[in-house]
Amino acid sequence: MALHRQGRLAEAAKIYEDVLAADKAHVAALHCLGSLAYQMGNLERAVTLIAEAVRINPKTAAADACRGAALNRLDRHAEALAVSDETIRLKPDFAEAHYNRGNAFYGLGRFAEALASYDTAIALRPDFAEAWSNRGNALQKLGHADGALASCNRAIALKPNYAPGHCNRGNALYDLKRWEEALTSYGRAIELNPNYAQAYYNRGKTLTDLKRLDEAIASYDRAIALKPDYAQAWCNRGNVLNDLENFQQALASYDKAIALKPDDAEAWSNRGTALQYLYRLEEALACHDKALALNPDYAEAHCNRGSVLNSIKRPQDALASFNRAIAANPDFAQAHFNKAITELGLGNMEDGWREFEWRRKIVEMTGNRIFPKPLLTSLAEVQGKTILVHFEHGFGDTIQFCRYLELLHRAGARILLNAQKKLERLLSSPGFPLTFVNLDDPTLAYDYHVPLMSLPLVCGTFVQTIPAKVPYISPEDALVRKWRDRLGGDGFKIGICWTGSLTHLKGQQSRIFPVTSFEPMAKLPGVRLISLQKGDGEGDLTSLPQGMTIESFDNLDAGPDAFVDTAAVMKCVDLVITNDTSISHLAGALGVPTFVALQYVADWRWMFDRADSPWYPTMRLFRQKADGDWNAVFREIESAVDDFIGKAVK
Repeated sequence: MALHRQGRLAEAAKIYEDVLAADKAHVAALHCLGSLAYQMGNLERAVTLIAEAVRINPKTAAADACRGAALNRLDRHAEALAVSDETIRLKPDFAEAHYNRGNAFYGLGRFAEALASYDTAIALRPDFAEAWSNRGNALQKLGHADGALASCNRAIALKPNYAPGHCNRGNALYDLKRWEEALTSYGRAIELNPNYAQAYYNRGKTLTDLKRLDEAIASYDRAIALKPDYAQAWCNRGNVLNDLENFQQALASYDKAIALKPDDAEAWSNRGTALQYLYRLEEALACHDKALALNPDYAEAHCNRGSVLNSIKRPQDALASFNRAIAANPDFAQAHFNKAITELGLGNMEDGWREFEWRRKIVEMTGNRIFPKPLLTSLAEVQGKTILVHFEHGFGDTIQFCRYLELLHRAGARILLNAQKKLERLLSSPGFPLTFVNLDDPTLAYDYHVPLMSLPLVCGTFVQTIPAKVPYISPEDALVRKWRDRLGGDGFKIGICWTGSLTHLKGQQSRIFPVTSFEPMAKLPGVRLISLQKGDGEGDLTSLPQGMTIESFDNLDAGPDAFVDTAAVMKCVDLVITNDTSISHLAGALGVPTFVALQYVADWRWMFDRADSPWYPTMRLFRQKADGDWNAVFREIESAVDDFIGKAVK
C-alpha cells in the first residue's frame, strides 16, 4: 500500500498478487489491487476484483469509489448506480460515491438527478473540481448553458490544470455559440492532455460550425488516431466530408462508424444522405429505413427519407415522411421547408408558401440577419408605406420573384430594393419608382421589410394568380441594337446554355448536360447556335466535336453588371434553349420563346410533370423520362425545334 501511494504501481501490484496467491480471500489485497487496476485502465479487472472483495466482506463497499467509476467508464451505468447507492447507504457522507452516482444518472440520461447528486458531492466537498465540472455537463444538458459555464469556471479555478474541466467549459461555450472561445478551451484541454480524444472530437464539431472544414477533418482524424473505435468521430467526419462534397469518402467514414456501432441510427441516416448525393437512391432509402427501425421517432431520418422519396418522384410519400418528422419535432425548420417545396411542386400553394417561411429559421439560407422594423405580412399594410425588399439567394431567384415588386407598387408602396449589386442595372427600369439600397447603410429608413421570396405569401399567390405578365424585365435598347447588328439577320438563331456554377455541385449535378447534346441541332439547315454560357462551362467550347459550331463572344457581359448583354442577345435570337439555371429565368422574364431541359425530378418551381410553366408563359419544359437520360430529352427538343422553325417560316 505504501508503494501504491508512492505511484510505484508495478511493484505494488506484484506484492498484492503475492498476498492473494497466499490467501485468495484477502479482502484488502483484492480491494487495493482492484483500485490499482482502475488506475491503470484495466476496468473489467477492477470491477471483478472489487466485487469479490465486497462479496467476501460487504462492508468493504463503504470505501469503494473505484468500482462505480469503472462501471461508468464501461458504460454500465445501471450497475454503477446500484453500486453507488450501496456505498452511500453504508457511508452517506462519501462525496466520491455521490459523484459516481451523478455520473451514472448522467449516463442514463437522467440529468436532473445527476445534477442533484453532483450538488450533494459538492456540499460534502466544496473543492471537488471534478464534480463542479460534471455538474456543468448536467446543466448543459438541461439547457442552462450559462450555469454550465459558471460551474466549469469554478472547476478550473479549483484545479487549473484539469483538462476535462477545460473541455467541458468548451462544451458550454459551444452551446452559447461562442465558438472561438470554445476552441480556446478545447485547445487548453489538448495542451494539458495531448491524448484527449474527446477534446479533439469537440474541437472538430466547433470547427465544422465555423465552416473551417479542412481543420475539422484534421481534428476528427486526430481523435480517431487516439481512439480508433470512436464511432461518433467517424460519423461526424463523414458529415464534414459530405459538406466538402467528398461523398465517396463520407460513405467510407459512415461504414466505419456503423461497423463500430451497428445500432447508430444517426450514422445509418447520414450514410443514406451520402448515397443520395451519389444517386444511389434505393440504397439511400434503405439506410433511412434502417435508421427509423432503430429509432422510429428520429426526426432527421424521416426528413432525409422524404428527400430521397422526392428524388425518386414519390412526392405524396415524401410529404408523409416530412409530416412524421414534424410530428417528432414540431420546430424542425428543414422538415417544414422540405414539405413546403414538395407542396409547391404539387401546386398546393396555400400550404406551400406558409411552410416556405420556415426557411427563414435556417441560418444557411438566410444568414439570420435581424431587421429593426416589422415583417410585412399583407398587402393591406403597404399603402403609403416604405417597404424594404431584400434578396435571399441566387440570381435566378431574384429574377423570378422581382415580378412581385409591381404588385407592391400598385398597392401604394414606396419600394426600396436590396438586390445583388451585379443585378441592379438589369433590374433598373421596371416602369415604376424603385430605389436600390445597401442593408449596411446606417441611414436606411423604412416601415416594413420583406424577403423577396416571401412576397408570394404576402400577395396570396395560387397557381392561377401567379403574376405572369411578361416581359417584366426589359433590356437596354442601345444594347439590343448593338447585338442585333453584331449577330446579323442570317439563319435561325438559338441562344444556348448547358451548365451552371460548378463551385458547389451538391445536389446540382443532375441539372447539367453536356454541350454535345446540341450537336444534332447544330446540323439542322440554317440553325446558328449562340453561346449564352458564362464562367463554368465556357471551356467546353474549345473541344467541340468536328463539324460542330457554336458562336461565342468574349466580351459578353464582360463588365461589372450581370446579364445586361445576355438579355439583349436573347431579344435578338429566335429561341433560347437552356438547362435549369438563372438563364432560364432571365429568358422567361424577358418573354422570349424558351425551351428548358429538366432533370427527372426538377426543382420545385417547375412543378411535377408539367410541359408549361405558370411562371413564364413563353416557356416549354422538356423533362427526362428516366433519371439521367438527356438523349431522349434532346430528341424531343430537336423535333420541337423543327416544328418551331417550320412555323416561323410560314
